[in-house]
Amino acid sequence: MNVKVVRPDDKPFHCQVLGDIKGMSRAEDKDKARSGAENDLKNRTAALKGNYAVVETDRSNPVGASSYTETVLIGKALKCTEEEQSGS
Repeated sequence: MNVKVVRPDDKPFHCQVLGDIKGMSRAEDKDKARSGAENDLKNRTAALKGNYAVVETDRSNPVGASSYTETVLIGKALKCTEEEQSGS
């Protein structure tokens, strides 16, 4: 199932909340940490049979004195019906 990560303003109207989710990742590159956290969020949403992950809290912080960044995304897994289905 394809999971989309969205902000609260970008989610479809017809959604059922499946549960709270949290995605985390650490990496030396900030973009890789964010990407890893988004993938974690998508996997947790898919495990709940959802198709949207709404990010309500988005934090990126350095890990101690290391060169690593930790990204934490917290939100909700949703099962949404979309108004129009794409043919792809």
